[in-house]
Amino acid sequence: MAKILMLLTQFSAQGEPDDSPHQLADTFVSQGHSVKVVVIPWQRLETDVRIYAESEALRVLRVPVLRITRFGNAISLVLRWTFSSLIARRYLQTFLRDEQFDLVYTTSPSVTMAFVLRWAFKRYANAHFYLYIVDFFPFHQRAIGLIPNGLIFHIAKKFENTLIRKFHTIACMSQKNVAYLREHYTLRPEQEITILPLSTSILPTLSLDNDSVRAKFALPRDKVIAIFGGQITQGRGIEQILETARLAQELIPDLHFVMAGDGRLVHLVKAYIANGGGNVSHLRSLDRKSYLTLATACDIGLVVTVPIADIPTFPSKTLDYLQASLPIVAAVEDDTDFRDFVDLHGFGKVVRAGDPQELLKTLETLVRNSDMRSAMAAAGRRALNEVFDVNQAATHIMQSTYRRYLERTELDL
Repeated sequence: MAKILMLLTQFSAQGEPDDSPHQLADTFVSQGHSVKVVVIPWQRLETDVRIYAESEALRVLRVPVLRITRFGNAISLVLRWTFSSLIARRYLQTFLRDEQFDLVYTTSPSVTMAFVLRWAFKRYANAHFYLYIVDFFPFHQRAIGLIPNGLIFHIAKKFENTLIRKFHTIACMSQKNVAYLREHYTLRPEQEITILPLSTSILPTLSLDNDSVRAKFALPRDKVIAIFGGQITQGRGIEQILETARLAQELIPDLHFVMAGDGRLVHLVKAYIANGGGNVSHLRSLDRKSYLTLATACDIGLVVTVPIADIPTFPSKTLDYLQASLPIVAAVEDDTDFRDFVDLHGFGKVVRAGDPQELLKTLETLVRNSDMRSAMAAAGRRALNEVFDVNQAATHIMQSTYRRYLERTELDL
């Protein structure tokens, strides 16, 4: 049995449906390991520090994000990411006591856990440190306008790279992610670089009365519905979706869009609807169980990014769409290998980000062909089981940990 410390900015709270990080923690526990989780919940407005046990083998510390707004968006963002972990550091001694850990797991950006990580690198010198790259900070943030180019960007890059170099294993979502990592960061030769796909707990296919679900969410019963779920903010192609919907009003009246989520650009969605955009519905953020129910009653899953410079992405919303047995229509940047993956597994169609007319044309193909939608949905469920099972992810992570343990033991001998 291994002792695992997880340092996260997303982890569903007690009583909520488990998100992907929580599913990974639960899987570690089911495999016989004990887990402690330190959470700085970046996307949530929490006010109290909480320590609680979800089971004998899973304990959680939640520390609210530091609220800083007076220095402008970019500087406030970097300060919040950096110094929230300084506050969390104050509670670690009580939470972790004198325990030692075999594995310390975290996700990018590393700066969100900077002070906790610096403490952990010294405290747990014999542990295996594992970083999962979910976005390339600060390159992604610069590309979508959250961080300006110049001094702030270069300081953030140096800080992030310094932390990245301290990990024993760095995992990326795809081969192009690996190539981007090697090209844009300075790594140590002995660091293990590996591919770890996104992961989720595989649920049985839901059997629902689609008409009842659509009625519950005030959605049309007689339309083909394309759903976009997640944050409605920069970098998610919101403007492209709305322009595609505008074109579809006359060209594909059988197509309806539902956008489920909140974020900085919700006002654009509401303005489109208020100005006569009757082919779009907006729903506030839902818990995962409700969201999967909604998605299962739809017909197509939408993945849209922006044509940002050379940053490869592998959109995480793919997993919920496959879980809901939806074919996927994606508009993504040229430099990602997401297109190759979708083509290989046959669960959707992919076009270039930034071209609403091309996106609409591809959507029309699926709107007019229900057999194609069904075939792609079945292919998606196969890919979900073959590639994205969280049990495989947990085993892959622990194999890296055990390899380092054996290598260190051999050196000691």
